[in-house]
Amino acid sequence: MLKIFDAVYFKVFSLIKFLCNLLLVSIISLVFIQVFFRYVLRMPLRWSDMLLSVLFTYLAMFGLVTAVYQNVVPEITFVVKKFSKTTQKAFVVLSDILALVICIVMLIPSKQILKAAASSNILMLPMNWSQALVSFPIAMVLLSIIYLRRIFIFFSSGKYQINDIDVEGGV
Repeated sequence: MLKIFDAVYFKVFSLIKFLCNLLLVSIISLVFIQVFFRYVLRMPLRWSDMLLSVLFTYLAMFGLVTAVYQNVVPEITFVVKKFSKTTQKAFVVLSDILALVICIVMLIPSKQILKAAASSNILMLPMNWSQALVSFPIAMVLLSIIYLRRIFIFFSSGKYQINDIDVEGGV
């Protein structure tokens, strides 16, 4: 069962990484087009600022998911490294449990936030703010899945695994 979950897990996060790359290329292209229209053609695109805000919101949320998935989030470990390897591993697992709890707590009010944002339209774009902010609960669900998988693997095998990297006895 875990092998099927892992296959889907890796496919989903490959898709998220692709989406981040696509969003980054879209943002860069749109900024270039915006500058060209504003300063060369002297015809500013009034809708591009709002669209860039929406695209950047999605990039920030999915970029965070990708960073946690790839374990490239900066950590402050100078205090933790003073402890034994077993204690260091416990700190890492406890930090993942705490991050999971934070993701779940942040997910709870997001339904009300999206409902409130649905009544507010984005200027110059045919969409409302809930369509822009929907990336937040999606990111919280994806982050929760990452942390749940790490914690499950630790408690089922005694190893702390981050994607394909086993952390044996320490950080």
